[in-house]
Amino acid sequence: MEGGLEGLTRERVAEAAQALGFRVERGFFRPGELWGHLLLAGSGVGLLPVGRPPEELLPLIKRFLPACYTE
Repeated sequence: MEGGLEGLTRERVAEAAQALGFRVERGFFRPGELWGHLLLAGSGVGLLPVGRPPEELLPLIKRFLPACYTE
């Protein structure tokens, strides 16, 4: 989802997801138009799933955990 500040973390997550074979879509969406799995990206939270993520997304989520959660 586009909007807010242009994000370095968002770009890195999109690149990593594509490298892992995930389809990445960018655009402006209304809440009723969202489907699939929603992930929020930010330097403070890393990659935060909205709801319970499917197992295939766990490697991507773990890759972007902030250091305070991995030490």
